[in-house]
Amino acid sequence: MAAWKKWWVSFVMMLQVIIGIVVVSLWFYRDQTWTIPVNDWLHSPIGQSFSAGVAVFLIIVALTVIAIAVFRPTTTKQMTIAKDGANKVQIDQHAVEHSLTTSIAKFDLYNPVIKLKMHRNNHNADVTIHGMMSNRTNPKLIHTVLLQTIKENLKRDFDIDLNKLHIKLSPYSNKESVNIV
Repeated sequence: MAAWKKWWVSFVMMLQVIIGIVVVSLWFYRDQTWTIPVNDWLHSPIGQSFSAGVAVFLIIVALTVIAIAVFRPTTTKQMTIAKDGANKVQIDQHAVEHSLTTSIAKFDLYNPVIKLKMHRNNHNADVTIHGMMSNRTNPKLIHTVLLQTIKENLKRDFDIDLNKLHIKLSPYSNKESVNIV
């Protein structure tokens, strides 16, 4: 988590702590001379509106923190592939995509584009391949061959397991240009 996010969450949570301390102090010391005017103000219509506003603020903050925790993505752009104490080796998403692109270059695919999502919690990846099939490509065998090649490359080179493989190929068209990998 980025440092600014930690400071932001800490600041918002500190506001909640301060509000909680004030509310508990007002309740615990309700017979003291300094709390009587505050309690009288809180019982007034303006004080009731202020209390409702503070409650709405606390609810919004709580829901925001819960939403961030629940909907935070579990994918990463860099994955740790080896660890030894404080030392670790991380691999970049673009490096893995480039390696996979070069590994499938021997097949008859034009303009292959590989999109990769690396899951940091369970050390696996989702791979999506876009491209054009040549006239020599056997569409019945291409899925099996690509699956084996991608799975072997990820495991051998990066020690990452293949979670899902999506292949989206279109037939060759004379209207589109071809990039050689």
